[in-house]
Amino acid sequence: MKYGGYAGKLLRVNLSTGNIEQQDTRDYLPDWYGGRAMAARIAWDEIPPGTGAFDPESPLMILTGPLTGTAAPFSGRTTVCGISSQGYPQEWYSRSSFGGHWGPELKHAGFDGIVITGRASSPVFLKIENRTCTIEDAGELWGTGIYLTQKRIMEQYGRDLEGICHRSRRREQSPDSHHRHRNGKRIRAGRLWSGDGLKESEGNSCTRNSSSDRS
Repeated sequence: MKYGGYAGKLLRVNLSTGNIEQQDTRDYLPDWYGGRAMAARIAWDEIPPGTGAFDPESPLMILTGPLTGTAAPFSGRTTVCGISSQGYPQEWYSRSSFGGHWGPELKHAGFDGIVITGRASSPVFLKIENRTCTIEDAGELWGTGIYLTQKRIMEQYGRDLEGICHRSRRREQSPDSHHRHRNGKRIRAGRLWSGDGLKESEGNSCTRNSSSDRS
């Protein structure tokens, strides 16, 4: 059965193994419509009690909703969910969100969301384009800061990139905040994480190219 408002696929990325799979979004529909609802279902099913925010098995979920990419009012938010270290000393499940073009562009690329687990052995980022996803080396980007990272990725892949989702390593650049960039503008997306990384050495960027199929 086809459900309206969805591209139809979720990305499942394991950074420990490098494995990338595509899951049918309809596995969670119609009971769990919307990014926050779907993330809550995934968390209930897949996060064991006692899982820490930076544990490799702790999923980082970035999800859109059925109205993302439409002209509906207040539909421009993308939800980010996972175990948050902000709740120290007792970490808990939390959520944040960010606005702008990143969520719609993810949908145009053919995906409704990303579920990331594992821990990369070196800095990486995800390049998402036209219903495909690859894990790219980010060694030269590690520690460069938000704006320089964006500049270098655009120099490598072209300035037609529509969305860069980035985590800053440097503490002076709000280490407990998640940032979303488009055309040099930074938007703070909440306080889901803290410390020196999303999940320590996981990686620092997610990009999507604007040449996706929008049919």
